[in-house]
Amino acid sequence: MPFGNLAAVATAAIALLADDQGRKAMSARANLYSQSMVWTRVAQSPMAAFLRARTGRAEMVPARFNVQASAGDVEQRVANA
Repeated sequence: MPFGNLAAVATAAIALLADDQGRKAMSARANLYSQSMVWTRVAQSPMAAFLRARTGRAEMVPARFNVQASAGDVEQRVANA
């Protein structure tokens, strides 16, 4: 069917209304196609990415900083802020 051809869309829709078997077949195909779009499946991809990211972070070695500040340093920084 040509894109934007409203007359062709109307003709096909009217023909489909008269075709019970064709409508049922189209409905069955649409149902099968939509199975991949249910929320539980849609959510699986981002959840898998989050789990991979979390696992990767758990395996990373945390950075360690050996910084020591005296109480006077902290008070001076607060006063200057």
